[in-house]
Amino acid sequence: MNEIEEELLQLSFLQGVIKDEIKRREARKLASGLKRASFEEEKTFKGLDFSFNSRIRKKTIKDLSPCLFIEIK
Repeated sequence: MNEIEEELLQLSFLQGVIKDEIKRREARKLASGLKRASFEEEKTFKGLDFSFNSRIRKKTIKDLSPCLFIEIK
């Protein structure tokens, strides 16, 4: 292995370490925010009862649930 290949391997390794650290920091930040919010329990759309309000369309909720509209804006 020549010197250039070795440097590329080192850079690739460091890039992986940095990406991993960023992911862990983001996860820790999210967990901390959720803890500070003091939510009573975690809620999802999976168990949502659509029968309580007939004006709410299930398809609309499913379309909005990934929050892609935030990224688009």
